[in-house]
This record gives sequence, structure tokens and C-alpha cells, in this order.
Amino acid sequence: MQEMRAWEQYARREKRKIRCLYIVLAVLTAVCLLGFLLALDGNWNAAAFICGIGCVLAGGGLCFKLADPRIRDWKKQSPVSAQAVVLEKKIRISGGGSAAGYPCIVVRMVGDQKKILDTLSWEVYDSLFPGDQIRIRYQGFVLLEYRMLYQGPVSKAASRRREAEGQFIKRYIKTVARWRHFPVAEFQLAGGEKLTLRVSEEWESPKAEDTGTLRWHGEILDDFEILES
Repeated sequence: MQEMRAWEQYARREKRKIRCLYIVLAVLTAVCLLGFLLALDGNWNAAAFICGIGCVLAGGGLCFKLADPRIRDWKKQSPVSAQAVVLEKKIRISGGGSAAGYPCIVVRMVGDQKKILDTLSWEVYDSLFPGDQIRIRYQGFVLLEYRMLYQGPVSKAASRRREAEGQFIKRYIKTVARWRHFPVAEFQLAGGEKLTLRVSEEWESPKAEDTGTLRWHGEILDDFEILES
């Protein structure tokens, strides 16, 4: 719910910015068009040329923004179902001084069409990986739901259970983007490699330098069995 409210606040800010941009582009277009007509009437070729170029640029910018699907309310667009392949996972940063991160994925659909879709949920973002083949239902630029058709190699590797001997170092809160932070635990494996894994809020940290058997999948710690000294 917090993520959804944050996204809605962001959407309202973006709409206000777009309205202001419309006004600025429309005023520039009108001023340049008026200057072009006056200069043309007075046979001021250089001024007419400059105003004409300004009118074309400002008018083109206005038309481009009007054609941009992201400026329209995604809830008013018709939902679409399609089969897609996940190409990339991104965190879209926006908001200026109070920059916020929004989870999104890049997918390729039939006809080699690429699309960036906001997931609105970090859980969905975490569950998908490049190479996954999915059946999606989206509206505008927002992913509404998905169904896994085939797990890609990255997804399969993330779901594979692993086990190794290691030593607990510390636990801390990792911040990925605004509204996105979670506890992690850092371990050092027997070969000297350091491993950082996500843990639950309820996970009780062992003592520093406790050694034991680590069991995990992907970036998630499943269990840390401390060896008796």
C-alpha cells in the first residue's frame, strides 16, 4: 500500500509538470508564430527565418509530448494481454531533489516490440529475471499481472539451493532506492569470498564471527546453522 501511495503521489507530480510544460510550449509556439508573421510582413527575412525555426521546434515539442503515452492516465487505457520475454530489470529514478526509485522491467513482445513496464510492486520485480518467458497483462505502461511460462537460466540459478561453510560478519539495512530497503546479513565463506544475503525482519543475528553452515538460494538466506564450539 505504501508503494502504491508513493507511486500515485509521483504520478500527480508528473501530471502537474506536464501541464506546465504544455503551457510553456504553447506560449512559445504562439509567440514564435506571431513573430514569424510580423517579420514576414515587414520583409525581415532573417527575423522571419529565426521565428519560423522557433515555431517549428516549439510546436514539434508540443506535438511530441501530446503523443507520449506516458503522459496519459494509464487507468484510462485498455488492458492488453501478450506473451513476452524479460530483457532487463531497472529502477527508474525520478523526482529531482527527492529522487525516488520505481521498479520496472523491459520486455520484448511479438514483432520484436520492446516496452518498459512499471511493476508497482517490489515483490513482482524480485520474482522476475532476464530470460524469463511470461504471459503478461498490462495497461498503458503498468504491468497488472503476469504468469510464468518458462524460467530463464538466471531465474533457475536463483531458485537453486546452495550450501557452504561460512562465518557471520554483520547485519545491516541495505537501501536500494527511496521506499526500498531491507535487512541483509554479510558472511565470509571458507575460501575468503564475502556473501551478502537478504534476511527477514524477524531473523535474529548470531554473534559476530560465529561460524556455521549457510543455506541460501539466489540472494535469500534460508538458514544459518551455527557450529557448536
